Amino acid sequence: GQRAGTGTSLATVRARRTAFLTQLEIHGCITLAAKAVGLSRAVVYQWRKKSPAFAKQLDETMQLASENVIIEARRRGIEGWDEDVYQGGQLVGTIHKYSDTILCRLLSAADPRYRTSRTEVSNAPGEVLKVEIDPTDVARRIAFVFSQAMHEQEENSEEEEAALQAVSAASAVNTNAAA
Repeated sequence: GQRAGTGTSLATVRARRTAFLTQLEIHGCITLAAKAVGLSRAVVYQWRKKSPAFAKQLDETMQLASENVIIEARRRGIEGWDEDVYQGGQLVGTIHKYSDTILCRLLSAADPRYRTSRTEVSNAPGEVLKVEIDPTDVARRIAFVFSQAMHEQEENSEEEEAALQAVSAASAVNTNAAA
């Protein structure tokens, strides 16, 4: 059937929503997922507004994407990764690296004792303090922190590569001077 006034079949809309949600789980970003399937963010937010079922799917998919980011952050902070080492443009080996930055941020997120800023709240004796936490907001914040840590890691890798190249160049100069 056609959707009234749109000229788009329901099957087509469902297929586009499914494709979008698949990309959202991969990218974890509405803008990137929409772009990947040829949609605008506005269309996605219209779907969300008009369809409670789609809104629920969107929230669930964002949660999955956030969990994927956390899994990757844990891998980088705890398991680490192998990185090639070059000297003079030649591969000379590998080094196993860990991201202390990501690990510290994961620890900070997991345990309030390790946060740099603390907020204390007091209430009158006998009053119950209620705090509501939006899991989607927490997931977005974790994804943001992870992206910052990834950027820092990339900058550190570039600095290390430049330092290795400088050491190689200095070594070549010393070798040539000795000859």
